Amino acid sequence: MTIEIGTFGHDVLIIQGKTKEGINRSVRFWADRGLIHCEDSLDNSYETLSVREFLRHTLALSQMLGNSADTPGRGADADLKSYMQNITDKAAYIARKAQEQGMPDDASACRDLRRRQPTTVCVSGGNGIM
Repeated sequence: MTIEIGTFGHDVLIIQGKTKEGINRSVRFWADRGLIHCEDSLDNSYETLSVREFLRHTLALSQMLGNSADTPGRGADADLKSYMQNITDKAAYIARKAQEQGMPDDASACRDLRRRQPTTVCVSGGNGIM
């Protein structure tokens, strides 16, 4: 399993591994317009998550590893724990990026998106006589 971030010129968390059947699988997560986008190579599925929902999944992963205060000294082995901690750190970074971008239902975020979109201006050529 490998973790990559920033591979495609913007901040993308890529988690790669193999299924039980030995099939290669990669899942990509990235922030855009205040949402977390997820793409799975196994079935070419695409999903969007809110920041809150994405962080809830990340918290569940952290608790599964035994990182919570009520379970000290329990959980996964050290190598797996450090690997998964790296994933949770990158996930928190992506969630922070999405929060900085603003939620899609926020009026100021929508105005900013419209302001950044390219503008097309049609200019009349006159009457065509030169």
